[in-house]
This record gives sequence, C-alpha cells and structure tokens, in this order.
Amino acid sequence: MDAALFGDRTVGLGFVVRDDFGRILIAGSKRCRGGSSSTFVEAMMLHFRLETTLLGGLSVHIVESDSERLVRTINTDINDEPYILSMVDDIKMLARETHFSTFQHAHRQGRTVVVAGPGCSPP
Repeated sequence: MDAALFGDRTVGLGFVVRDDFGRILIAGSKRCRGGSSSTFVEAMMLHFRLETTLLGGLSVHIVESDSERLVRTINTDINDEPYILSMVDDIKMLARETHFSTFQHAHRQGRTVVVAGPGCSPP
C-alpha cells in the first residue's frame, strides 16, 4: 500500500493485498484530487484499500502501516489534524465490515502488509 501527493494536489494511490502465503488476492490503483498532508493521503489510501477489499468479498485480519500517526489515530481517535477524524471513522466502519482484527504500526519504510482472504488466519 502506498500513496503519493503530487504538486498539483492530486494523489496517487496503489495497493496489493496478499494472503498469509504471499499470494496476490486483489490489487488496485487510482489518481484522485485532494490530500493536504501525508497522514490524510495515507488515510485516503487505507480507505480505498478497505473499500476495494470489501467489494472483492475478502476479510481483513491485520493491517500494518508505516504511518505511525495514522495507526495511532485509528487506535485512539487522538490527532492534531481534526479533519482526518471523519476519514478515520469511515475506515473503522469499513474495517468492521471486512471483519478486521487489528491495525498495527510496522517499523518499515514504505511498506504496508495486509493479511486478508476468505477464511485465512493471521500469522
């Protein structure tokens, strides 16, 4: 999962969801308008990924993101960027619909790992 904020205020979003064996289950990308901070763009990416996963009929067990600020906001509802909180509420709603387990911060740069799939179990 990755997101980029371009100079013209457009955002590029892309992701790959793999199962616990590393097989690709679903992938997506799009370019859209909006995004005022890296945290908001990461939230847009997570929302897009969960929405696409839900439409694909997959469940989500673990979402690991390198965006510590976004993961902290999702887990605590505390953020110094209040406009992100409505996006976080939508992310939580989508996550419940995909039967997610947890959002975790991964101490990696530029990587997000998702364990998902019909009936797969978290590692």
